[in-house]
Amino acid sequence: MHMGPHARVLVSLSMEPANLHCEADDVNANQTQTTTTSTASTTTSISLLAARVLGHFEFFADELDDDAVEQAAEVSLSEALRVAAWQLNVTVVSTDSWHVSYAVDLGTEFRDVLVAGQQVVVDSSGFEALLSGELAARSASPQRVRASFDLRAFARLQIQGIDPAVLNSTSTTVTSLTETTTTTTRTTLVSLKLLSAIVREPFDSVVLAFNLPARFGFAVISGSGSCSPDAFSTRTWESLGEPRSCRWRSETELEVMFGRGATLRLGQMLVTSPAGFEPTGNVAYVDAPALQVMMEAEGTGQVTPRLSHPTTVQACSRVSFSTLGSTGGKGRPLQVKWFLDPPIFRVVREALQAMVDMANSEESRILEFPPANFSVAVQQVRIVLGEISYAKIPVHVNVTAQVSNWLGAASNISGMVTVLKEEEALPVLVPSSPSIQQVASQDETAFNIMTLSNKLSECVRPLNTTSLNVLVEWEYRPDPGRVWHRLGTLQNLTDISKTPNSIRFAPFTFPPNTAHQFRVFVQYEGTSPMRRPNVTFNLSVASRQPPTAMIRAPSEVGASCPFFVNASQSRDDWSLDAEILYIWSCRPLEGTGSCNLPNLADANFSRTDGTGASGMLMHIPGGHLDAGVYIIGLSVRRQSESPADAGNATVELRVVAGARPPISIEVPWENEGGVSVASDELMVTAHADQTPGCLVPGSQ
Repeated sequence: MHMGPHARVLVSLSMEPANLHCEADDVNANQTQTTTTSTASTTTSISLLAARVLGHFEFFADELDDDAVEQAAEVSLSEALRVAAWQLNVTVVSTDSWHVSYAVDLGTEFRDVLVAGQQVVVDSSGFEALLSGELAARSASPQRVRASFDLRAFARLQIQGIDPAVLNSTSTTVTSLTETTTTTTRTTLVSLKLLSAIVREPFDSVVLAFNLPARFGFAVISGSGSCSPDAFSTRTWESLGEPRSCRWRSETELEVMFGRGATLRLGQMLVTSPAGFEPTGNVAYVDAPALQVMMEAEGTGQVTPRLSHPTTVQACSRVSFSTLGSTGGKGRPLQVKWFLDPPIFRVVREALQAMVDMANSEESRILEFPPANFSVAVQQVRIVLGEISYAKIPVHVNVTAQVSNWLGAASNISGMVTVLKEEEALPVLVPSSPSIQQVASQDETAFNIMTLSNKLSECVRPLNTTSLNVLVEWEYRPDPGRVWHRLGTLQNLTDISKTPNSIRFAPFTFPPNTAHQFRVFVQYEGTSPMRRPNVTFNLSVASRQPPTAMIRAPSEVGASCPFFVNASQSRDDWSLDAEILYIWSCRPLEGTGSCNLPNLADANFSRTDGTGASGMLMHIPGGHLDAGVYIIGLSVRRQSESPADAGNATVELRVVAGARPPISIEVPWENEGGVSVASDELMVTAHADQTPGCLVPGSQ
């Protein structure tokens, strides 16, 4: 009980054999009468009708999962019983059919439910229609659900009277030593439920969400991190690591921070202890049983798939598709499922499907077709088409990789290999960097390839030379649609790479907001094939961003003291040698207009020696700013660009009466920037710039 030291609670449960009475006027009514005497005694009386309803039903339906059944059951039962869905405790068990049991502790909520004897009567046919519709709405195959749905059993609901001795109540009583007051409030009987346990990134805490405002069911020991083993089952408590801590994010959400050695995993059940938590507010409740819910992730994240493969190969080639460059695993290896996609010749699918099935069974992130198998597939096409049609009709192998992480996020990526019908052997060309890249002008840019050699004995016609040296030829054009040029013949484009299988360009090689293409061909030395394997790379250069404006200035200064504001830490990461212009401004924090500074006067504004407002430094003489708060602004732009392309920054300056010297604080990080907590070299420095008449107290 949660009342004053002299409070006594009388709870009466009114239930007759024939009918359960639930009148709105006498159910869940909490009448409080306070009589003030010299001892300020208080008497509280509650007349509360309380009952627990239990029931279960069984049905069959296809194309459903546990979550869909639980949600549909809650919505359907809340409609049938005229109660809120969050007040229901639903348990779903899946066997050959679905078995759902439920319980709810209620008071006045039963006033709209037809009661006969000790059982609540619910129209089963109406409930069947409700449940069928809710299940279909939560399935990917609603027609299949409706067609297969069969409500096999719906047990009559049982009402259990709640023993007044186990009822708890929370209320607030206000007393006065000078007057007598009578108040009437309504106390609702509630049932606490644990709705979810969501693990937050970076997977260092879990947030428990309750259906009602809640608190611990025990006193928390000071200095314990607001956590106690009394709140959780032994297994859950031990799996939280050491030391663990708790904090209430809101009335209904508790965040539990994991300690070292935490072993609780997604998909496992988080279990509380009986009476470990209780509702708060003007409510009555029965001690909650052990609550449990499955651990889920806050988000599945985003998987970025990457598929590396040759684009053209000969029949005698070893063909590999690799997803090793994919990202988004969220701390665990990515899973890959492989598919052969149309358009594809039936004989090719039949020859290669076994390798796809093997890669999937081994959960391999690489799909490989050995030369013997791939050449058999191509030869089968050649036989089916005949020599004339085979020479004209292209032969492709299309592969799709479905890349997913352990949280369920997935993304597909596809690749196509075209069969080269050259009779001379050719190397296999595989791009090892993305074929489409977007960079900033100040970034270094690189494209890379790999070349692989086939076993000559497995080629259609053995190579006529003993040389296996691979010749690599790169070409460039400034944008699609223009003429290709040999990369080495261009004077204004310098490749700084030292290997033939890559090209690399220094920062600021490519102007902002431009597009470029590179193409690479490979062949064996001493050969002259009609068609060479080739790959095209596309490069787009982002628009240039404004310079970064940064201000060094005091945070507080005396009204009679001079001071400087400094823009020397501003920078332009997007340009190599652009001339930078600086414009200063000043305004009161409250009100309108600008500051009364000589630097801002028309005659002085364009000066860059500190006496104006257009240089890297601005010197503000003392006596021109009254006590108050001001905003100092800085605009930084390139001389070749308009003011609309400027970077801007502001600082707040407090001017106080007197001759206090300007005080500034320097930190080794940018505003809103991050620092490593492991660093032992973080220095925060305070400066007081003294001038005659503006000295630090005690320094004279």
